[in-house]
Amino acid sequence: MPPDSTPPVTPAELRRLFFRVFPAVALSMFGAAIDQTIVASALPAIARDLGEVERVSWVVVAYLVATTVAAPVYGRLGDAFGRRRMLLVALGFYAAGATLCAVAPSITALAGFRLIQGFGGGGLISLSVALIAEVVPPRERGRFQAWIAAVFTGASALGPVVGGVLTQHFGWHSVFLIQLPLSILAAWMAVTRLRGAAPGRAQGFRFDWPGLVFFALFVGPALLALDQVRRLTTGPLLIALGLAGLAVIALWLLFRRERRAPDPLLPLPLLGDPVIWRANLMTGLVSGAFVGSVAFLPIYFTTVRGLTPAEAGLALLPLSAMSGIGALTAGNVLSRTGRN
Repeated sequence: MPPDSTPPVTPAELRRLFFRVFPAVALSMFGAAIDQTIVASALPAIARDLGEVERVSWVVVAYLVATTVAAPVYGRLGDAFGRRRMLLVALGFYAAGATLCAVAPSITALAGFRLIQGFGGGGLISLSVALIAEVVPPRERGRFQAWIAAVFTGASALGPVVGGVLTQHFGWHSVFLIQLPLSILAAWMAVTRLRGAAPGRAQGFRFDWPGLVFFALFVGPALLALDQVRRLTTGPLLIALGLAGLAVIALWLLFRRERRAPDPLLPLPLLGDPVIWRANLMTGLVSGAFVGSVAFLPIYFTTVRGLTPAEAGLALLPLSAMSGIGALTAGNVLSRTGRN
């Protein structure tokens, strides 16, 4: 039954349905949300231990590439095979990637393992929000946004502090190892709490493999080009130009494919809606500034200011906490006024 045709329920019943699902998906969202900030505090120690400080950004870029590519994939597969099932798959990839990251012998290997972890992390947030949408009608979702924002607030605030303390006292490996029990607990919650989730509609489903290939060829080279262009020397700039050209060609092919595909990976008419593309644009700009800050400020704090990892984590706390408070405020204003 489409969400818009969901029979009306009483406020008490709606709260019961929401809090039956929310603990399970909140834990998955928390793990995905805390990843960037908890790992950011460990980046100076990783660079010091594994060397190649100029490549430490790969640890962040690899995860971003994988999560960006994986998010729409899990969305389509969740529709076909059930979102609870795909959430468990995402948690499996996330936990396996985190475990491999903890034993990575080099920056290159760590970036590769972050791809695996990111492929899981890309599904955690998108599937979690979709699972909430299964039980909460569209008109009622605004009032529950504060709970979702609270998860990101907690993750953003705790990530730098926890990451700094773990790195200082147990080494950078611990910031990845701690994600393993968190993933196992989230999987147990999903199995026990999400038994009533929709099973999916796999009949007649055709996955848009060409669309996925073109999307990956756009996202990966585009992010790598941005990583190269920051060096402002001839060699990296030429590489960035080539990667940017590949990304533009892939984007053109992606648009052509998605206009013709019977089951497109990216529904262009929906993404072309003014409300959606403006919201996505603002989200991209804000997220880019935030991720860039949490990735490189710890290195500045430790190398220039001489702070310990734990102190660097505390120094990031205002940035992380205020971003979460802003999300909470926006959610409350939206639910009360209906304006975004």
